[in-house]
Parts: sequence; C-alpha cells; structure tokens
Amino acid sequence: MKRRFWIGGVLLLMFFTGMTGCGGPKEPPPEHMLDGPDMMYTPEDQTPYAGTWQSRDGTIVMKVERGGGAESESDMSLSVNGEPEFEAKLWVYSTGHVELLRGKEKVTISGTFCNLRFSTSENAFYGYLTGNTGMIWLTKDGTECSGKDVIYTERSEQPEQSARVWVCPDCKTENEGNFCTECGGVRPAACGKCGWQPTDGRPSVYCPECGSRLK
Repeated sequence: MKRRFWIGGVLLLMFFTGMTGCGGPKEPPPEHMLDGPDMMYTPEDQTPYAGTWQSRDGTIVMKVERGGGAESESDMSLSVNGEPEFEAKLWVYSTGHVELLRGKEKVTISGTFCNLRFSTSENAFYGYLTGNTGMIWLTKDGTECSGKDVIYTERSEQPEQSARVWVCPDCKTENEGNFCTECGGVRPAACGKCGWQPTDGRPSVYCPECGSRLK
C-alpha cells in the first residue's frame, strides 16, 4: 500500500513539473527572438527604412528593400551618379546605429561614405564622407530635412606664403628679414596685438583690423 502511494506521488510530481516547464528549456515569448545561447532581445521593426533615400542633389541614391518580415535584415544598395558602389544587408537600431552584413560577417561601408547612421528626429540617414571631407544627408525620396550638409573645404596644395615675407614700399623687393636686401629700407611695423601686416608694404599709423596704434 505504501509503495503504491509513493509511486503515485512521484508520478503526480512529474506531471505538475511537466505542466509548469520546470527543469526544461524555456521557450521565449512570441514577441522575442533568440540571440545566442540563453540570450534574448526584442526585435526592432525595420519596415520604416524600406524605400529610396537620396542626397539633396540626387547624385547619391540608396535603395532599401525589405526582407521576409519586419524583424529581418533589408537589402541595401548604394549608387553614385548612377553607378553601383556598395551592397550589403542592412539593420537599423533605434539608437541610430546601422549594421551592415554580408552573409554572417559584419562589414564597414566603403566608397563615398566611411560611416552611415540614421537620425530618428530627422527621419533620414546621414553619412560621413571618406577622407573626413564632410557629411551628407540621405532623405526619403529626396525630401527636405532640417539637417544641413556639411562639406569641409579642401586645403590648397600650394604652399602658403610665409608670414615673414614683406614687400619694400620703396623698391618693391620681397624680403623676409627686418631690412630690405635691395635698398636697406626698414620693414613696416606689424600689429603686436592682432598680428596684422601690411600686404602692400606701406607702413600704417593704425591697425585696420583692431585699431591699435602702430607708430
């Protein structure tokens, strides 16, 4: 009698254990996806990023085509002046971080852009130009946004004229020292406050930049 009672208790315990899932693998809730062993994350809807995004002048066009569902990566292709430049799988996080994949490997965007991000407030992508020469916005179908393109002016390859060079007001000879090598004239005074120097070599009583007295 006692043996039957003990066996019945064990079976009853196993029944309730199976019902509650204790000791077995836990299934994630339907609104979650597995991301590695014993890890879960909430997928972010990728639907809003589908479509055509382009620069204000239309020279840079990025097409984003949705995958199988809202939680899967998109196919991204970037073209410049009508020529294909870059292709990859695209995933955008709510933080604005853009992840690019080829197969299972993460890749970095190359070509025109060295970095690509998304602005939720502007509803637009923006890319930093390769060579640190500026930043360009890519908007949905070329619509306007308050974010402005920033293009850094490229430095001139010609060497700048030395600040020490001055032109003698008497004989028009270029010099670097304090006296003219041709006629011995004295170098016109430069402003000690702001550094202004007369470009035509003529001395000045007052500095035209800050008003300081030079004589």
